[in-house]
Amino acid sequence: KDFSDLTRDDLVWADVIVLSGVKDMPKSQYLPLLDEIVGHGKGLMVFPGSDVDAPLYSDGIFRDIFPAQIVRSSEGTDVTVKATRIDTFDLDHPILSGISREGGFEKPQLRSYIRMIPSPDIGVLARVDDGSIAAGVTGCGKGKALVFAVSADSRSGDLPVSGIFSPLVIR
Repeated sequence: KDFSDLTRDDLVWADVIVLSGVKDMPKSQYLPLLDEIVGHGKGLMVFPGSDVDAPLYSDGIFRDIFPAQIVRSSEGTDVTVKATRIDTFDLDHPILSGISREGGFEKPQLRSYIRMIPSPDIGVLARVDDGSIAAGVTGCGKGKALVFAVSADSRSGDLPVSGIFSPLVIR
């Protein structure tokens, strides 16, 4: 469902809300979303698009839900474009535990990602080979938020078709 079509009733009935590539959201939709996560224990998964400087992220999600600072590239953009891979996973974290004892799965390749510096209370689930956070989780009031540094489509890499993706989304 397109986020612009969501109603407060949709949010009330959802267990997890997934924002994928959402560039903007009016306050009239963002504030109920925040209330459902913080006040009612909903889950939130965020796969930002390429426009993370939008107010939804800088004045919303990265301030209220998942405290993180975006590191701009040397080109002055928010998205780092280079071939790399997600190479470190916290296999002891409850979200990833039991997936692989030795990490014996294909590491997702990336073509672009957002470099974030998370606050110290963010649990890092995965890192890019340059040490940047690839995915992190945090408690947010009664809810939880899982935020990725990549989009959920193939333009930013092969995470969505990798073997590690389904466990991240399901758990």
